[in-house]
Amino acid sequence: IVVLALIVAGFCWYVSTALTPSYHGKTADEWAEELESEDREKKSRAISALINLGPNKRTIPKLIELLQDDEEVLRQKILIALMNSSINSEEGVKPIVAAMKDNNVAVKRGCALVLASIRAAYPSVVECLRTGLSDPDMSVRRECASALGRLGKASTAAVPDLIKTCSNAEPTIRSVAASALGQIGGPAESAIPVLKKMLDAKLEVEYVRVISAHSLSKIGPEKAEVKEALLQALSFSLGPVRKGASEAIVRLKPIPV
Repeated sequence: IVVLALIVAGFCWYVSTALTPSYHGKTADEWAEELESEDREKKSRAISALINLGPNKRTIPKLIELLQDDEEVLRQKILIALMNSSINSEEGVKPIVAAMKDNNVAVKRGCALVLASIRAAYPSVVECLRTGLSDPDMSVRRECASALGRLGKASTAAVPDLIKTCSNAEPTIRSVAASALGQIGGPAESAIPVLKKMLDAKLEVEYVRVISAHSLSKIGPEKAEVKEALLQALSFSLGPVRKGASEAIVRLKPIPV
């Protein structure tokens, strides 16, 4: 009986070991231990291993902490590793959502990029990205707006915040917010007046006006006011804005009688 128990225990150990993914003979947890090394080469190799294995719920917090590293190349590798993570639950994104409250700009910006990449369409994610739209740092605001757009209709609750962001002093932020509204689509209908104003503003930056035209056609392809705004832009605008309006008009649907 003792021999049989030992055989069964050995078999179970073999099966569990064989089914645990490894890279160069080490599991993700073993590679994660090397993230704490003072040797930067060793740390970099560990991140490369986690890119191949995909980080898990135990290694993700360690990678997030390393986003504070001063070396840009290392931070980029960490982002790639996090984007390869197989997070498929709201519980799983908790460490990333929590890190959005960090004081370090690189950490917040990186986490927004990761949330956008894995398309974590959960209420807690949308809420933290909405908060990020008011961050003091422009790059964080930009990535949060972009992430909300990537989440599409799941970001409907953020429409008022994105509309407000369309009046930001920075044209880059305005353009990303306008684009995000277009990606949300129909549920962002309340943004039509703001986008029409942005499209019609002769002093607005051209690329912001072009993005506004495309977003209008995605939000209200069957609405008469959208068609009128795009036709007006087509008639009275030149260059990229005219081209953007003509491309957006193609997306329109027949207006209901």
